[in-house]
Amino acid sequence: MRGPGRPGGAVFFLDPPFLASASWDGTVRLRTWRTGKLVRTLEGRIGRLHALAVSGDAQWLVAGGEKGICVWRKEGTWWRPRRFVLPPVTALAFHPADTRLFTGAAHRWLPD
Repeated sequence: MRGPGRPGGAVFFLDPPFLASASWDGTVRLRTWRTGKLVRTLEGRIGRLHALAVSGDAQWLVAGGEKGICVWRKEGTWWRPRRFVLPPVTALAFHPADTRLFTGAAHRWLPD
């Protein structure tokens, strides 16, 4: 797949079947995984994006970038963003059993 900017990470959603990719242009693109068709572009506004993670229930999508993290919560067909200023974040992972998020800077965050 092609797009603007250098890729910063990618994750798969199983339901619905999407591929989310983070880019150095500060956006996250949601694409259908079979055709690669662009479905939606999410703006992070946290600088270049370096990492991406999705929660096990596919309700939370998090991007890590130069200026912190941006968290999107799925609400119907819309994604609502929240931004948190942190040191640069280059790695992200959700705990497999719940919604605890771990960052490369060793921060921990629990969505409410």
